[in-house]
Amino acid sequence: MIYDFIWVFWILIGIIFTVHGIYTGLSFRSINAKLKRKAWKRPRRKTVAPICLIVPLYKEDKESVSKTFISIAEQDYPSELVKAIVVVEQGDKSSFDAAEEKLDILKEAGFNTEIIIKPPPRSTKASAMNFAITQASEPYVGIYDGGDVVNDKQQFRRAVSLLASGYDGVGMRVIRGGSGVVSTFSWIDTTMWCDVTLPALTCLLNTPLASGEGLFVRKDAIEAIGGFPNSLTEDSQLTLLFAQSGLKMALLDSDVYEGAPRDLNNLIRQKLRWHKGIFFCLRQTLLSKLPIRRKLELAIAYSAPIVLVAIALSFFMIVLGVLEPHVIPNYLFWWSIIVTVSTLTAPIYMARARYSITFKSSLLLPLYWFSVGILTVYAFFSPKIQWYKTMRRSDFTPS
Repeated sequence: MIYDFIWVFWILIGIIFTVHGIYTGLSFRSINAKLKRKAWKRPRRKTVAPICLIVPLYKEDKESVSKTFISIAEQDYPSELVKAIVVVEQGDKSSFDAAEEKLDILKEAGFNTEIIIKPPPRSTKASAMNFAITQASEPYVGIYDGGDVVNDKQQFRRAVSLLASGYDGVGMRVIRGGSGVVSTFSWIDTTMWCDVTLPALTCLLNTPLASGEGLFVRKDAIEAIGGFPNSLTEDSQLTLLFAQSGLKMALLDSDVYEGAPRDLNNLIRQKLRWHKGIFFCLRQTLLSKLPIRRKLELAIAYSAPIVLVAIALSFFMIVLGVLEPHVIPNYLFWWSIIVTVSTLTAPIYMARARYSITFKSSLLLPLYWFSVGILTVYAFFSPKIQWYKTMRRSDFTPS
């Protein structure tokens, strides 16, 4: 009985390492085939139409709210076609005061603007968006968070152009950063995701995993799937719901910037929430009635956190293999070495790809991935993770 359990355990580790290998292969293909150019769309036509912007706020400060409002107000878009709804949770005085004080930024731009209070209970960001979208009559809806910064003055026009051309949803490049090592890790995560992993998954799925910041959708599409999914990662689950309903999503080659988690504690909470939410999406995919091929493709996309688990496991397997060489199968020991070497040499690739990171950060990066891998295991087995608010840095000023 124990012998059978051990072999099941080795098979499970083999599957985890296989996922790592799949993502490594996808990454190499993404880089060599320059899939980034194919995945991120640049519409030539710039269409305008009535849009409703929803800005859900929770525990935001005046500086973060001001950044978002200024980015919206500076868009090159007919103000008479824009309605802005700022939704605040009941009892969230800091966000309400900040929104009320800075609302003139949007009003002076000529936007039809209002603040609405969402009654309790507070659950997720999606619940606030679903509450706000009932107030919208415009055909297209855009979502921005507090602290979002947009330098592309044509972002609204380009997003609306893609929606008008037949897409039901449009996602943006979301880059997080700031000063310090923790912020550098967030910048690396988001940059590599947008430049390498996401283009590969988009070409595999023929639809992207869109981020919730800067997300534009057709209102009738959201209504068709019953609203934004009320989960820890509503943006990731949106991809599954779109696939089940035959809706189309696109990626717009335009950036949304926001501050990285303020400190290590906030980074850990963010990762726990994200990975728990993605594992929920993976489970829902496996239980869905989608065609086998489509189900497998989505399962691969939702298996991204398992890559980090493979990194953590490989370190443990090497130590165990050195101390007790007869305990683990020989092939798993050498497989662990391959995973570990690819992790340790990742900073070399980043240097060759001209990603500018400090020497200190490059040394700590493998340790960071190892630590997040352990957190991912905890997120998988944890029965419940709350909707934590990620407190972000305010010193990220994109050029």
